[in-house]
Amino acid sequence: MTVPSELSSEMPEPLLDERAAAKILGVSPRVLWGLADAGTIPFIRIGPRLKRYDPRDLQDFIDRSRRINRPVCDNTDARDVTGR
Repeated sequence: MTVPSELSSEMPEPLLDERAAAKILGVSPRVLWGLADAGTIPFIRIGPRLKRYDPRDLQDFIDRSRRINRPVCDNTDARDVTGR
């Protein structure tokens, strides 16, 4: 079956199973389950047991979790930080 050209550009990316989603995030499937159950990463439930993940949701999670390393203060002398 051929997809009409006007629909092909609107087709979403395929959903990922837990193993593929965990690999993209660099975590174990168990950690992914915890993130999903906590509501941190959205998922789509298919039937009573299967979860699928949208790659765009994974990218959003990565973007939200990204941190920029910045010094806490301009002076890195430990004596100044502790007040001694």
